[in-house]
Amino acid sequence: GEVTWFASESSSWTVQAEQQHVRVGAGPGFDLGAYDQQWYRVEYETAPHWAFAAILEANNKYEEQRAPNEAQGPFPSGQITYSLSRGGSLNLWGGQRQAGFLCSGGVCKFEPEFEGVEFFGVFRY
Repeated sequence: GEVTWFASESSSWTVQAEQQHVRVGAGPGFDLGAYDQQWYRVEYETAPHWAFAAILEANNKYEEQRAPNEAQGPFPSGQITYSLSRGGSLNLWGGQRQAGFLCSGGVCKFEPEFEGVEFFGVFRY
């Protein structure tokens, strides 16, 4: 789910909450059951360039479902985004991220477990 409040002509607040149900198995006769993971995001955007987000990921995995040395969570993080005038963005992200397929807005990608700071750019021309 997603809700956006347009606070003024140039600023807005967005709240997102997503739930994913995951079944863990590696073939016939091997089934570790299912777990749920949640993803929450609160973002403040100010046009035309800046966005600031607080993110929280959580799951209810039990010990056998976690990979060796996988943290239990929750996994908090924050992100600052600067939108470039011709279609790209620069992002500074810091915090913790859980391993696995993470989905947001209907797009899923595999991310390794991570704790620290990332700086990355997306360029669309």
